[in-house]
Amino acid sequence: MLISGCGAGDSAPIEKYRVLLIGIDGGSWDFINPMLDQGRLPNFQAFFKEGASGRLQSIYPYVTPPGWTSLYTGQRPGKTGIYGFGFYQPHDYEFRMTSSRDIRSPRVWDILDSYGLKSGSVCVPVSFPVQPVNGIQVSGILAPYSYTEVRIQEVKNLSSPENGSDITGELHCFDTVMNVVSDMDSVILTPVTKERDWPSTPVQLKPGQKTPWLPVRISPDTMNPLISKFIDNNRDKQRNAWVILTLEELSPTAIRFKSHFAIPDLRDLPFNITWPHSLAAEIQTIDPQFVPNIMSLDDETTLDLLRRRGQVARELYTRDNYDFFTVVYHRSDSAGHTNRREFIEQVYDLLDTELQQWMDLVDERTVVIIASDHGFNEKQYRLDLNRWLEKNGIMVPASDSSAVSIDPGSYRIDYSRTRAYHRMWGIYLNLVGRDPSGIVNPGSEEETLFQDLIKAAEDLNRESGFEVLTLKSKWDIFSGHALAGAPDIIPIVNDRCETVYWESARQADVLQKIDGGILGHSLFGMVAMKGPVIAPGVRLPDCHIEDITPTILYLCSLPVARDFDGSVILPAFLPDFSHGSPVKNVDSYNALIKETAPDNTSIPGSENSLMNQLKSLGYMQ
Repeated sequence: MLISGCGAGDSAPIEKYRVLLIGIDGGSWDFINPMLDQGRLPNFQAFFKEGASGRLQSIYPYVTPPGWTSLYTGQRPGKTGIYGFGFYQPHDYEFRMTSSRDIRSPRVWDILDSYGLKSGSVCVPVSFPVQPVNGIQVSGILAPYSYTEVRIQEVKNLSSPENGSDITGELHCFDTVMNVVSDMDSVILTPVTKERDWPSTPVQLKPGQKTPWLPVRISPDTMNPLISKFIDNNRDKQRNAWVILTLEELSPTAIRFKSHFAIPDLRDLPFNITWPHSLAAEIQTIDPQFVPNIMSLDDETTLDLLRRRGQVARELYTRDNYDFFTVVYHRSDSAGHTNRREFIEQVYDLLDTELQQWMDLVDERTVVIIASDHGFNEKQYRLDLNRWLEKNGIMVPASDSSAVSIDPGSYRIDYSRTRAYHRMWGIYLNLVGRDPSGIVNPGSEEETLFQDLIKAAEDLNRESGFEVLTLKSKWDIFSGHALAGAPDIIPIVNDRCETVYWESARQADVLQKIDGGILGHSLFGMVAMKGPVIAPGVRLPDCHIEDITPTILYLCSLPVARDFDGSVILPAFLPDFSHGSPVKNVDSYNALIKETAPDNTSIPGSENSLMNQLKSLGYMQ
């Protein structure tokens, strides 16, 4: 199809193409290349051979929320306002979970919507709450689904076996009661009251075996606290969910199950994670156990849910003619954090199969882009920045339990004597007039502290024998209209070092050697493109994550904003196409920013929910 180009410059018509973007969270050449060398990943191999590919430089901090937000907006955090999983609240030294309300830049689907083009997005991080769009949207990670921690649940009211009779009892699984009958070799589960969608065949397990997905009911008392917040006006209402149980112990005196978690039935959530809202019911008809936000699970279930995500996304993709469609596979990131190469390779083998199934669906007018938000590499050291600040007399631990904690169970801070502290992915100064117990005056005193920190970093580098740490002011790293949530100081850490964020990895030494190494995030991820106007077999120069949105708009024959931080990846295109299709420009798309003020309210339980999500993603132990 031909449409006229918009914006300044040449007005010659430009060909318009559809775009399919497959996101691989943490997708890394460090994982892919060794498998390619072994003759594995045949579909990735063919894609790279027939298309253009290269490294994709992320942004600071190179973690999921700011990375994907910059990819889908073409702008860096100084303009998007997204700096991590949590949004810092200086008035109480706490964080709340980042949401789509915090994004201060228009996303690519907002821009497409303004031109009447249709888009679909499935499981994109930081897309909750959903907002109206010309197309569909399914929220991704950081949406408050009703996941629960792994629980050990013991069968109650066990009968005593007599004369070879079976043992009986009751399992209280959330708000569903199940009858348990055991002959000491296996158990059979049946619900006390009829549950919808209960399996038609008997649910029988031997020790170590898992059930299929079982329907259960949950109430606010058994939900994640973050979900309970949304239903305070109807606290007695029970809702439908799904659970997997593993038989952990079977003896005459004890029968125990492990519940992996409860996932919500999307039709019965107390809030909407899809646009349009009716889409949740449609998804449940495709796959009742579809999980938009995959948390900590065993390997087998994780891989199964990744397949289900692909199946649902492809079904939605084929139901309409989208100008732009995207799906993000984020479990590839948390697989990297497991540090288990075998499981990582299983995930990439699955993604290779997923890629082929997507390629079977696209037509000759579609360009496919594969991109990641950051990469992975091996770390040889752990750097504890709060320990470093403490040893330099800048962060002062509290001597009593009444002090505010940086993170649950982590360093407790005496803010009345602390000048700066490390939190998540940045260093914050304890400023007078901003922080409740601030002791550093803005201006010359603030600048003096910054220079003291720079000198302390130089001393650390000299003592360590290599450049461990470089400090930059937020003004040196970021620019834009959304700097309020940025850390005051950005620690740029050597690529061989993993930064300690939480108590689970707290250490006695500032810099500690890791025996055997550990995998962690790296600045460079991956990008690859294939389609009718993409040059085959091209090795791209290093691209930037902010280049993806301009490239999508270029393919859709739409103008690229001059205030984007990225640009079109022109080396990926056939010369005849790029020479005959000049890039069109407009000044800005900021008028499309959704009229939703940043969410500055603290949601009860959000801190724990944030910690649980970070644990499930591998950032915490």
